[in-house]
Amino acid sequence: MVKILKNLLETYNSWQNHNRCKRAIKLAKKLAVTTGKKQLVIMYGGKPIVISKQGIKRQIKAGFFCKGFTPEKTESLAIFKTQ
Repeated sequence: MVKILKNLLETYNSWQNHNRCKRAIKLAKKLAVTTGKKQLVIMYGGKPIVISKQGIKRQIKAGFFCKGFTPEKTESLAIFKTQ
């Protein structure tokens, strides 16, 4: 019984994460068209966030990400990148 519940919980969490990623990708595409900036979808704190490349540079300077984190590293770790 416990294994079944654990399995259900894992399945629900993966489904929820998949839907969050789909929603973030949709938002990134929309923002890329409206703003003309390159948008990236990255996982932060277990959740996908949409951020522009310029925004990443600003956030690194503000200390949002750990030291040594670069925009190039962000692009390599991104789930989705707009052109």
